[in-house]
Amino acid sequence: MKVFLLGASGLIGRNIATALVTRGHRVFGLARSEASAACVASLGVEPVRGDLADPELWADRADACDALIQASGTFTDDMADFETRLLNSLLTRMTAPGKRYLATGGIWLFPAAGSRPTREDDIMQPTPGFEWAPALLKRVQTAGGLVVHPAAVWSFRGDLLERFLDPVRLNKVSITVAGGPQVRWPLIEVQDLADLYILVLEQGEPGQSYLAVAEAGTTQEELAQAVESGLGRKFARRSLSEANLIATEGTVAAGYARDLWADGSKAHRAFNWQPRSTSAARQLAKLAREGRPDLAETDPGSSPR
Repeated sequence: MKVFLLGASGLIGRNIATALVTRGHRVFGLARSEASAACVASLGVEPVRGDLADPELWADRADACDALIQASGTFTDDMADFETRLLNSLLTRMTAPGKRYLATGGIWLFPAAGSRPTREDDIMQPTPGFEWAPALLKRVQTAGGLVVHPAAVWSFRGDLLERFLDPVRLNKVSITVAGGPQVRWPLIEVQDLADLYILVLEQGEPGQSYLAVAEAGTTQEELAQAVESGLGRKFARRSLSEANLIATEGTVAAGYARDLWADGSKAHRAFNWQPRSTSAARQLAKLAREGRPDLAETDPGSSPR
């Protein structure tokens, strides 16, 4: 297929691009700057210069493709207007007969943990700042598009897990946990997530959504203990509330304080998808033990949304 990829230079997008190219698809990636264009070109992707804020200027290029994957987001105060305009420009074009449209949701669009794990058909209850998202994603599915809801995304270079490495990187005496040590995060390693995007794009049933989950619910205490195990030292815990997170890291971080566990079996069954990386805690312990916290990096593409 010819695939148009939004967010090709972000953490998730880069891995999707690599997986698409490996599978033999021809990939076009939107690039706002020369640096982004060089980044996507290095992945074997054909850069298309343009800005997400002006979809009318490049929508015809997307329309010439067989499929579009949206793995992007602005995470700014005007997200709702921005995402609505983008969807209005692309949805009819990319859900026409013979087309595939794959949008990205997120695990923290769902309510806090209940008596059973979160599933795709649960009524959404987004964290602050994302109240607009369920209606837009419903439009995608109603039009025959597909939605992937990634769990909290991590990679072998740290990202989401960076805060647990602060004692090593910054010589701190405590490990910061969001909402409390027993708050659970459903987790997915970014390469496993990219593999699932490709499977959904190629085989997903129109109108369906899929939770991308490798670990149903790992507590932050387990992650903190993994660092302690790797270092052979104990650290205090410093808890940040949802309000603290929003004030210091923006609304996108509010989900970190939400206790969740999730059922990813729908995707596992539909595509025989088997994640290769099923222990973020093991990776954290390894990084700490090897004294390589420099591998941790923050990347806007690793956002849970």
